[in-house]
Amino acid sequence: MGYYVEVPENLNKAEQLHRLYGAELVLTPENFDFDGDYALICVVENGMFDAAGIAYDETARDEFNNPKDDREKTWLKLPKSVVKKLNPRAPV
Repeated sequence: MGYYVEVPENLNKAEQLHRLYGAELVLTPENFDFDGDYALICVVENGMFDAAGIAYDETARDEFNNPKDDREKTWLKLPKSVVKKLNPRAPV
């Protein structure tokens, strides 16, 4: 869980990813196809800031989706090509 994407503002990152890069809502991250053209992004609300983490495989997704973590989360999909531009080190 160490790869993130950044947007201009610290809050409302899910909305910014949608507006700026065309990210789409994912309602069932458990069924996400990691071999496709999209990367799975988990935006976690942390109070004073949001974190937009890249769930690059099933293990990373499950870490973000830990049932003991009650922070609000929004799941998005974003083309891998866009994710690579936002974070060239991301393993997508």
